Amino acid sequence: MRSNTAIPLDAWMTRLGLHLPVQVRVYAAFFLYAFSMGGFYPRLPELQVQMGVGEGTLGLAIMGVAAGMLVSLTFFVPQLERMRSRTVLLTTLPVISIAFALASHMRAAVAVFFFLFLVGLVMGFIETIVNLEADRIEHQTGTRIMNRSHGFWSIGFFAGGAISAVFARFDISPQSQLWVTAGVVYLLMVLLLGRFQPTPARTQHPTTPETIQNAAQFLKSEAQKLGVNLDFRIAAEYMLDDTFQHALSTKQPLLKLHKNRILVEFSYIQPNIP
Repeated sequence: MRSNTAIPLDAWMTRLGLHLPVQVRVYAAFFLYAFSMGGFYPRLPELQVQMGVGEGTLGLAIMGVAAGMLVSLTFFVPQLERMRSRTVLLTTLPVISIAFALASHMRAAVAVFFFLFLVGLVMGFIETIVNLEADRIEHQTGTRIMNRSHGFWSIGFFAGGAISAVFARFDISPQSQLWVTAGVVYLLMVLLLGRFQPTPARTQHPTTPETIQNAAQFLKSEAQKLGVNLDFRIAAEYMLDDTFQHALSTKQPLLKLHKNRILVEFSYIQPNIP
């Protein structure tokens, strides 16, 4: 007897998803994210003719992506920790290619700006999730994958642009091409990311003079056991977050590179301090 129980979308995608190493899923996310965008920009000259606008108006229209991403990173991404990364990624990734496809039908620059603004909004979430995931996998496995992940982003963008050129060569409309891209992205997302689960957050290792000095002393002592004398100075990299702000406000000593220069890094999971 056939069951009438509906399979939840999340479970359906998990069933169809391929069994892949965690780092391969991250590479796939970077690739698909860029592939979704790469096919739109080579068709801009045709879309400009369709809209009947000049270069200035077209430039303002495509600024929607930058405006949306700025709003997303400023106001929405800080709330990402309260959401399920899996749900957010699998929901927003197809939105990019769909929004680009919808934008290609618009004849008013303001309408194009609107859909590209939507692209920018979801890009802020995707950018944060995939970079954070790569960082956590690096920490968990001890394998460097961040550079390779961004390499897959470049490959994805190139592939999207190359396929766009082929479609244009055969006089296939931008609209048809972008809807095909949306379908391909969704299919590949289900197969490659259907079993995606976020990596647990990395354990905290506070950057303090004491912890780094202890590590430096341990390194020197171990090197001496091997007959190697090391002569070096220690410095630290500081995340621009509330911990660093507290260190500044309480005048805690900082490990500097040289004189008053320190090395800093931007945070992916909370707003940077002013």
